[in-house]
Amino acid sequence: MNVLLRRDGRVLACGALIVAMAIGGCNRTRSEAESTSVEFGPYVNPPQTRSYPSREATINGWIAAGDTAAIRQHGWDIWESITTTLTGGTPEPVWETWYSGHEIFEIDTVTANAAIAAVGGDLSRLDIPRSGKMRHELPLQAAHGRRAGAITDRIPEDRVGSAFSFNRYTQSTARQIFGRKLWDYKVLTAINEGFNSANTPVAQREVLVSVDSVDALSFVLKPVFQFIDGNSPSCIPYWAGDTPATTDSAGMHPVAREWKQFVVVDPKGKFTHAMSPIGVSIANCPSSEVAYQIVGLDKFYHRKLTRAMVDSFSVFAAGGGDNLGSGDSTDLANIMAMIKPGNFGLLVAMHVTGKEIVNWTWQSFWWSPTPNDSLGFDRPRTIVSPWSNYEMTTAYYMTEPASSGPKGAPRIAYNPYLETSLGGTIDTAGGPLVTWWGPGTNCMSCHRMASWKQGVDSTNPTLPKPCFSGPNPPYVPAAYIDAGNATLLGGLTKTDFLWSVAIRTANVAQCPPLPALRRRR
Repeated sequence: MNVLLRRDGRVLACGALIVAMAIGGCNRTRSEAESTSVEFGPYVNPPQTRSYPSREATINGWIAAGDTAAIRQHGWDIWESITTTLTGGTPEPVWETWYSGHEIFEIDTVTANAAIAAVGGDLSRLDIPRSGKMRHELPLQAAHGRRAGAITDRIPEDRVGSAFSFNRYTQSTARQIFGRKLWDYKVLTAINEGFNSANTPVAQREVLVSVDSVDALSFVLKPVFQFIDGNSPSCIPYWAGDTPATTDSAGMHPVAREWKQFVVVDPKGKFTHAMSPIGVSIANCPSSEVAYQIVGLDKFYHRKLTRAMVDSFSVFAAGGGDNLGSGDSTDLANIMAMIKPGNFGLLVAMHVTGKEIVNWTWQSFWWSPTPNDSLGFDRPRTIVSPWSNYEMTTAYYMTEPASSGPKGAPRIAYNPYLETSLGGTIDTAGGPLVTWWGPGTNCMSCHRMASWKQGVDSTNPTLPKPCFSGPNPPYVPAAYIDAGNATLLGGLTKTDFLWSVAIRTANVAQCPPLPALRRRR
């Protein structure tokens, strides 16, 4: 039986939530289980935790008052809710039971249509087919836009999903995306053309992924994993701010491989002291003459790679993502070099966005060896390890004060694992183009740009094909982005702040060349 517990030991819910083995019986040993593919427990909604869930008016009141303390405590309460542990079987956090992007977007359309037809339009009863196995997936494109060929040209429809997932979705959100066929470019095209025919105002050209304008049970996650050797100590970088002392390209593209501070993760406990020994070479450490802090696997939420995980990773070898591989790099070759049975995936960061307000709440987390400093100072003590080892930033508004709109000061809030590789230029009302970089971004501003329209790929004149075309520019620095901004969003269908809906639609590729959609590495 799985029992859903809070960290203080109080039972939230219990029932006959049996975690079945994909192969074999209940009495298999742990080592035997790791050689197979193990199902996660049945889906579990995020449980109530202090201020989560809150009424829209309450959160908007915090925003209007500039009550950063209340907003941050709410962000921590969400973190504690989604990381509540499922005990019994394999001890997974609640969010691991949620739907992966694979289950929503890379689907068998015949099966999907049958599931939708079975509920006669009542999406609250929709039973989305699960992958049936642990959901392991290499992201199919960069986090905010790079896209390869049509999905059905690359991967069989019935393959395993993802533990290392491009996104995770609560059931409420998944049912809306899946049931309304927002994974089908033809549906999105029809919606966009309908807006065109009706001369719909730009502000109203939007498709929602929730039943109503708000839904406290709607969450979308973006986890990032660092892969390390399972038998030997490894150096991994950690974020300590955007300065010349901490990163090689401060103020520009301070991606993980350019960070200057490291810890040693020792999965086998080979070192017995708090610091690594001088003169010993350790994988990915820049010097053997420097002593680095040693940390154990218990300081991270981590997954051990099984053969089944490795096999499914090979299927999804379709370009780089945000996960980190050999040499702390995000390119496909370095990630795949670490995808071997017995190695580990360490959760180093996660975007968490929830729809308690129309513009969604945005909280982003990343691992730190000093998690109580800086942006971890106000974390509740009820959040325990490994989840207490993460810091947090929030973006509940684009400019501050929030009521100032485009006249306000930009609210800077970014995840160093997800936004530091971004960059671009922006037109200053006819003036010179101004260059901006990831450390000057805001989650809400960026995701307000998530939108879709169909284009035509004419690279082969004899066989033009439909393709995905998004806004240009696709991303913007921290700034106020009005939903009715015709210059940025005219002619498009906004996808309710979710880039995944815009860029993961089935059977259609990104229009070439759209270089602005490709993230610098």
